[in-house]
This record gives sequence, structure tokens and C-alpha cells, in this order.
Amino acid sequence: MNPSTESPESRGIQVKIKPRGTLCLQLSLRNEMQEPLLLRPILEDWVRDDREIFATTNRLFPPYIYLDPGGEATQTLSLEIPIAWQPGQQLASGLRFPGFHERAIPIQVEIVPPAGNSDRAEVPIAVTFPLPGESDRPRSASDPSTAGIFGLIGGLLDLDRIPAPWLAAELLTLLAQIGEEYAASSAGKELRDRLQTTQLYRNGAIAFTQAQLPHWIWQKLSEANATLRDRVGEGHLLEIWERWLFDLAHTDVEIEGDRPTIAISPLFKSGFPEEMGEDGGRWFEDILLGLAAIAPGFASGIEACSARSPQMGVADSATPASYTLSTGLSGLEALPARWLVVELLLGVAGKGWQRSRTPGGEQLLAQLGRTRFFKNGVLAMASAQAPRWLSVSQSAAAAYHASVGGSPGQQGLLYFWEQWLWSLGNCSIPIAPFSGDATCEALGMDGDRWFGAIVLGLAEVSPRLNALLEAIAALPSPAPVPAAPTPTFDDILGEPKSLQR
Repeated sequence: MNPSTESPESRGIQVKIKPRGTLCLQLSLRNEMQEPLLLRPILEDWVRDDREIFATTNRLFPPYIYLDPGGEATQTLSLEIPIAWQPGQQLASGLRFPGFHERAIPIQVEIVPPAGNSDRAEVPIAVTFPLPGESDRPRSASDPSTAGIFGLIGGLLDLDRIPAPWLAAELLTLLAQIGEEYAASSAGKELRDRLQTTQLYRNGAIAFTQAQLPHWIWQKLSEANATLRDRVGEGHLLEIWERWLFDLAHTDVEIEGDRPTIAISPLFKSGFPEEMGEDGGRWFEDILLGLAAIAPGFASGIEACSARSPQMGVADSATPASYTLSTGLSGLEALPARWLVVELLLGVAGKGWQRSRTPGGEQLLAQLGRTRFFKNGVLAMASAQAPRWLSVSQSAAAAYHASVGGSPGQQGLLYFWEQWLWSLGNCSIPIAPFSGDATCEALGMDGDRWFGAIVLGLAEVSPRLNALLEAIAALPSPAPVPAAPTPTFDDILGEPKSLQR
């Protein structure tokens, strides 16, 4: 039987198991598509026959599968049956592959009495890609039916397949580029001179060099550039997303048709990674200066390290830091960009929400609220259910960190790497706790609030976007759409005339 035509999706999976048993789904995966796949299957929440919903903790090994065209692999997804599930009850869930198919493979579980039954139920499931109803290419960034990564719906789906290293390499390159420009100013030059006297700089330069971070950045940028140019004609994720955001000011998402092309200067300087070369010290210095340019807290941290650290102290923490960096880069290979994007958007939205509550931010938001740009952004977020996607993703990430012993506020990639950064200088720099849960609670499911908070937060770190927002806010209000004329009717019942006239 060919699983791509008579698949488990069409017939479903039925399992009998006793309370507190282990359900083990043994997945056999095959890629018959034209490009590599990054797979992380998930189980939906369980619905009992009395309509009560249960969430379970699932274990997936390996966490991600990367399949070349024609490749095969196995993956195991297992969970412990909760003791609350009693014999005679029936529960339903679904196995999904995010980003590839919205329809789940149905899974029906019947809880049976403990006597005479094994504690473990192993269920083999063979899945071949493309799944039924899909073409031989995934719905990738170039799919015209969703406008791909240019459209928010397609963009959110793509985030489950785009490797996190691509985005991380772009962010590091952009920060280094900003740092180079900042170092040319008097304030940047003074900060750079202070940075170069610190143990933070010495250890960071050694760690970057030993972990071969410059080569890693160049390699990941090359991979992303080749793939994206082949699919969407542009080579950088950040430029694609920036263009989508800028296009909101010039188009109407409710009207079908081609969008007008607007001229935007490239976000990335051509040949910049090659210009930087393999100098780990230069990369570290410029990245840190870039952070200082967009986040005053990093500038204060450098000042504190320069005041407390001895002049070019012994780099006693460089070797373990290099090991941590190398291990962290390897760990990123198993992550899709989704989790990094969620952290970034929640951090940006939190800053934007704070700004929106100031008089200046409130005024700017009120001016933006009457523009086509804002209307289009809110409609796009509503269509993609972006507030729900962000909240669900944050809840999943928080649950994972809690399961491995993470403390609230001290979770996530960004918090970890900031902690690693300041440890290089043996400086006690306070790190602001990650407030993703608080941001989700404050903004709720309100698309207006989310879009306003995100664009205001982005404007805090992007002069390009800030200039766009100010220009949009200064535009006159769009002409209102004329209301349809109200038809008038003769009062034929009140007239002394025949109804047959």
C-alpha cells in the first residue's frame, strides 16, 4: 500500500490502552518532494467523549528530522496516559506536521481495564511526503496561493520550516553592520575604545574565533541566500519581511491583484560578510556596538564592564565560553525559526506596548490608526490569527522551559545568550526578565493592539521603519468611501389608489 494515497490520514489510528500506560507512535517518514524537509510533528490537545479537553506532555525523538529528497527517517513520539483517563472513556487527537498540511491524522484512543493489557502501546505510522492533497513541492515561500512569505499567513507557516540559523546569521550580520556605522560616530568610537580595554572584549574575541562564528555566519547566509533567491527572488528573510511591512502602506489587502513595487534601499550592505572576513574580534566588537546602538542597556553594560574589569585581564572564561557558543550553534540547527521569531516579536511588542502608553506613543498610534497601513496590518493579523499564534507559541515555549526546570522570566534563547555575553566579562549586569506571558496577557487577542505594539516597538530599533511611520502619520486622512444611497419607496398602502395600477 502506498501511504501517500492510502495513508493513515484517510483511515485514522485506533488504539486501546490502559490508564497510565505509554502510547508510542513510531513514525516512518519518506520524502518524495523536490526539496529538503524540516519535520517536527505535533499532537493536538485531546478531546474526551464528554468534550473535556486535555493537554499532554509529549516526547519526540529526535526532536527534528531533516530529510533530503528521496530520504527516509524514523521518529518516535510518546506520551504517558494520564491517570484521570479511566476505562471506558474515548479520546480523540490528531497528528499534524506544521507547515505542510492543516488536516491532521486522526487518533482515537480507548481506555481499557488494566488487567491483561500491556503497559505500552506501539503504533507504527508510515507517512510519505507529499501528503494527500499536496503538490510535490511544499507550500513554501513562493506559493502564489498565499503570496508565500510576503503574506502573513504563508509567513507564519513558513516559520515552522525555515531553519533558525538562517535568521540568527542575518540578525548577527545586521547588528555588526549597525555597529560598524555606529563606530564611525564620536559616541560609538568612544564606546569602542572603552570596550577594547575589557576582559569582555578579549574573551568574546577568543570565543568567536575558537567557535569559528564568522565562518558559520557566512555559511548560513550563503545557504539562505541561495534558497530564497531561487524561490522568491530575494536573498534575506529580514528584507522580505520588511518589504511586506512597507507594502502595507501602498496596497489594500482586501483587494486581489498584483501589488505595486516600491523602491526600498537594501537592508544589508553588499559584500559585508566578506569585508568583515574571519576576524572574530572584529565581529564581536561590531555586534556588541550594534546592540548598544539600538538598546541603551547594552551601552550601559559595556560602561559597567569597562569600569569594573581589569585592563585586558586573563581570559580565564574564554575556553568554556567557546564551548558553550559552539554547542549553542549546533543546537540551533534543530530549531525552526518560529521560536526565535516568537521571542523577538514578544520582546518588540512589549517595548511597543510600553511606548503606546506614553503621550508621544499614544498620539502616534492615534494618527496611524486612521491610515491604510494600519488597517491592512490589522486585517492581515486577523486573517492569520497572529495573536492566537503568538499566545499559543509562547504558552508552548513556557511549558517546555518549565518542564526542564526554567524559572519564569529566565527563559528563552535571548535571555540565555545575553546571560552568556555578560559572563564573558565577569560583570554582574542585571538582565531584564523575559515578559512574554505578561505581553500576551496585556494585548490579549486584540489585533489592533498587537499590530500597534509591534510596529511601535520595531520603530524603536529601526530608523527606517520609524521614518516610514512618521511619514504615514503625517499624511492626510484617506477620503471616506461614499455611502450607498438609501432607496425611497412610495407608500402605496397609504395611497387611495388601486394596488393593480
